Amino acid sequence: MDAMTRDMFATWARSPRYLELVKSTRASITRYISGLKGPEVNVSVSGGKDSLVMLDLVLGACPGASVWHWDYGIYMPRAIEAEVLAILRDHFELGPPRLVVDRRESKDPRSVAGYRAFFAAITGHLKATGALLNFIGLRREESCRRSNRAKEELEPCKPCPNAFPLAAWTWKDIWAYLVSRGIPYPSSYDAKGPVEGWDTARFVTFFDPEFAHLGSIERDKFLFWKTR
Repeated sequence: MDAMTRDMFATWARSPRYLELVKSTRASITRYISGLKGPEVNVSVSGGKDSLVMLDLVLGACPGASVWHWDYGIYMPRAIEAEVLAILRDHFELGPPRLVVDRRESKDPRSVAGYRAFFAAITGHLKATGALLNFIGLRREESCRRSNRAKEELEPCKPCPNAFPLAAWTWKDIWAYLVSRGIPYPSSYDAKGPVEGWDTARFVTFFDPEFAHLGSIERDKFLFWKTR
């Protein structure tokens, strides 16, 4: 990220609206985890910018929370996956047994990529661990599907409720948080952000059907990126 863009997000991070948003989000997270022990709280992390913000906020309120990371396997370039794991290990100081990496081995994209596969894998993990609350970094701004899913910040769900404290956050809020907190993120964003816009740069995988509505597909050394 160039200095001018970084300064822009740093300025937004000092705005009253942003500061109030972060304050209210932290209050919501604290309320959701009230009475729960660390391992009973799970954070689901894809490695994209939203999930990294979600992870930082939850660990700030519940340092002992468990973390589940979704690895798309062959549908995620190994260099990018290695960056995500390094961020979890070096910045967040996470490792087994608190960090569980679920690597998808199937060659069928329907069982690996996409919205349904992601939530099906999360459900299996939550059942196995007995978690009582699961945090996911869904934002309504991202898509109609996500907007419908995150109408309420707390979703009654089996085997445990899902919490979406970032539901009302915008892309500017996400980048402001990452920049102001010095949180590292996958280099693929820096490759595409200046070209396609920081509002549309996404952490998506090969053949991911969820983002087909964004338009054309461009293949490069990182990912299949979707452009409007």
